[in-house]
Amino acid sequence: MKYLLIRNCRIPFYNPQEQFSVLIGGSKILQIEKNIMHPAIDTREYDAQGNILIPSLTDTANAFGESQASDDLSKQAISDIESGITTWITPLTTSAIDKNSIAIEHKADHILNYSYHISLNTITRKFDAIRAKLVVLPKGVSSIYCKLSTPFSREALDNVSFLVASAIDLGTTLVFDISRGGTSNEHISGLLSLAQKIESSHKCKVYFLNVCYEEEFDILKRMQDNCLIGAELRYSPILRHSSALKEFTPERFAAILRDNPWCSATISKTPMREYNFVDLPDDYWRRNQLSILRGMLAKQGFTLEELIDVTSARSSKMLGMWPSYGKVEVGADADLIVWNDQSAETVNLRNVSGAEFDVPMQGKIHGVVMNGRVVCDIDGVITNNIEGRFIYRRLLF
Repeated sequence: MKYLLIRNCRIPFYNPQEQFSVLIGGSKILQIEKNIMHPAIDTREYDAQGNILIPSLTDTANAFGESQASDDLSKQAISDIESGITTWITPLTTSAIDKNSIAIEHKADHILNYSYHISLNTITRKFDAIRAKLVVLPKGVSSIYCKLSTPFSREALDNVSFLVASAIDLGTTLVFDISRGGTSNEHISGLLSLAQKIESSHKCKVYFLNVCYEEEFDILKRMQDNCLIGAELRYSPILRHSSALKEFTPERFAAILRDNPWCSATISKTPMREYNFVDLPDDYWRRNQLSILRGMLAKQGFTLEELIDVTSARSSKMLGMWPSYGKVEVGADADLIVWNDQSAETVNLRNVSGAEFDVPMQGKIHGVVMNGRVVCDIDGVITNNIEGRFIYRRLLF
């Protein structure tokens, strides 16, 4: 077993004024003490230099094979690691249905940790091939997670019926991700009716996850009392001008997170496209999302512990990966961020029209640990140390 010993780090929820050592063996945290002896010859030491150790981020909205072409996957994944994301979702498909899926999954297996879901958008025929792959899932996988196209089409409804039958036979639970497409009150009513019909006819529990558009938050409450697991709320660093978002200020964003523990927080990339910041890369918001959220939420009175809750712990709970993910504790998976909480700056942005915007940023990632290995440090990503794996989710934690 290979070991990693992180020295001189501070850990939220522990004494914030004291420094600790964290011993990692394989992919698990084995020990957290003030001083830990070097356990073996095959041990790497990492000096955190007094920075904070926090859990890494879990991406609940994006999935391999949906919007990322296989040729761009490595670049996208490495960019995500640099931003503190170590866990993605991948479609569970076969080459008979999606020719690129095998290559994508093979690449993903060596880049990021990733967990199962089924993409309804790619399941049009070959139900037997999908079913064959479902039945060999490990027993620890107690839910079938799938994206649901909006609005419903006949094809989508046929796929839902097939998945319901599969779930009944396999004794699993259905989780529908409805983050794609516009969601209206009428659509929400249709989803609730669908859930009630499936549950009454088949005695099969149905849940929904991840309606993540800011303007739709109010109607989510209708689902939360019935079957909504959670929602990822996206913050726009630049106040957008669309009518539905004029009042979506940092104050409202923070208030929603405080009042609704089933909401997690992330960054919206839409303003970058809307405001034409041509001098910045398209993934600028994503790379700096933790610093931007920290800068905004700190002004709203959020502590570091609360930041960890809304950016990591809540999403891990939504996906059934708690407490292995979203915590820095003995026994948890060693997917971690070394975080310099003293760094602070205000970035001034100017678009092609000459309009200027100030974005406060607080904190900076100094290192990323995945599967117990340092895959990114202050000098950049160490690509030859990146090795992903499947994460078998439970639905309920």
